[in-house]
Amino acid sequence: MKVEIGIHTSAELLQELKEQRIQLNPFALQLFEDQMIQTKQRGQTLSVLVITPSDLGAPFGATLAELVEHAAQKDLEPCPLAVAPYLLLQDILLTKDEYVTLASLPIAKEETYPRGLYLRKRDDGLWLRGYRCDDDFIFPPSMKFVFIDLKAPQEG
Repeated sequence: MKVEIGIHTSAELLQELKEQRIQLNPFALQLFEDQMIQTKQRGQTLSVLVITPSDLGAPFGATLAELVEHAAQKDLEPCPLAVAPYLLLQDILLTKDEYVTLASLPIAKEETYPRGLYLRKRDDGLWLRGYRCDDDFIFPPSMKFVFIDLKAPQEG
């Protein structure tokens, strides 16, 4: 799957999400307000892959650090946070109650600060949601994550 990022300022991206009726929780808004979602640097197209911890060789789940380690062995790397809103705007297909977490590097040391973003489809529409967890949190083996696929050609 390909996703084009870096084509909006932060304000433009928030406006586009609003126009598309994509809702944000307070943690996602905080990441935008704190300028942690780097947007308009330069446009580029990334190849991304949705994969589970089990697919990565973690049949009992894994911490985020373990997932990144397993993913690196398959030429996958964490995504910049900006990938998440662009996936929603570029029509990632989610079934009702499905959610997909963006594999991203830790943003801050504090456990009270949002750790990353996930995409979710609920009865009330599409959501871009921030989440918090500590370094010891084990993500379930069937949870879906988005990584950059380094084996596929990237553009930009």
